[in-house]
Amino acid sequence: MREFRDDLRIISSSRHASKPYGKIQSRATHGFIIKLGGEADYDFSGERIHVKKGEMILLPKGSSYEYRTWGEDNLYTSINFLGELDCPEVRVFDVEGFHRLGFISESFSELWRFGAAEERYECLAAFYDLVAFVIKLEAADGAEKGRFALIEPAVEYMRKHIYECSFRVDKLHSRIGISDTYFRRLFKQRFGRAPKEYVTSERLSHARSIIESGDWGSIAEVALTVGYSDPLYFSKAFKRAFGKAPSDVGRGI
Repeated sequence: MREFRDDLRIISSSRHASKPYGKIQSRATHGFIIKLGGEADYDFSGERIHVKKGEMILLPKGSSYEYRTWGEDNLYTSINFLGELDCPEVRVFDVEGFHRLGFISESFSELWRFGAAEERYECLAAFYDLVAFVIKLEAADGAEKGRFALIEPAVEYMRKHIYECSFRVDKLHSRIGISDTYFRRLFKQRFGRAPKEYVTSERLSHARSIIESGDWGSIAEVALTVGYSDPLYFSKAFKRAFGKAPSDVGRGI
């Protein structure tokens, strides 16, 4: 979004509690989704992106994905818009430093839908302020991409072996010859979470998908499928993440 665009047009906005699960096929508009509470995972053909409170995900027009949400006060504000984007790709931005976040979070949706003309113009001004903020973040982020390229071989290895019981997340740094501290710092800047948290989330989210599909035999089998050799440890981790035991999810409780 770094190039100037004068054709961006707000189509709709809403402020709601997030559904636990949803599936979108080919979005009709671009969307800014600002998380006001809770957490969410978005799945794009095998690539999972995590979004938490204080972050905003850009969902380009035409994108297809599934999402799962959890946590307390699981609210979001969405701004759906049309216009040409110079780089229409899914991105997550930390917007806690945005000076109009309070207005966007609490008032934007209501005023855009039902406000007087001057209030809708205020929404439009806040929207363009948000676009400008995102552009500044992208410019700063561009300088980081060279450093992120350093960890890509380790990230690719992780993606290929993440569901294997023998996979060791604490050994990833050694595959690219840097210290564990530096690797964890770069990884967290790139993905928003520490490597161990990322792997745990990926494994447990995949386990939940398997259980919800109904295509599984036992909890032990599910645990092995996603990389846990100890089903008891897996069950405890699953309950910490989702507030329910795996067997309860399987029974639809």
